Amino acid sequence: MNKTATVQMTQQQLDGLMATLPEGARVTRTDDQIIVTARSNRTGELVNPIVATRTADRGWTVTAPFGLIRAK
Repeated sequence: MNKTATVQMTQQQLDGLMATLPEGARVTRTDDQIIVTARSNRTGELVNPIVATRTADRGWTVTAPFGLIRAK
């Protein structure tokens, strides 16, 4: 099973993450949730989805494959 990480993000941070998605990623959006499914650039296998849920303070809680989200 692949490991995942969950972090809080601002809209700007989420926009940066979305800009790094591989070509062909499938993005499903609603007003308060974004789900991204994609294949690994290295192996071509389907990876755990990225799930972003809007928080009450208009930020985002993002769960993504471990290593995709880096602390800065």
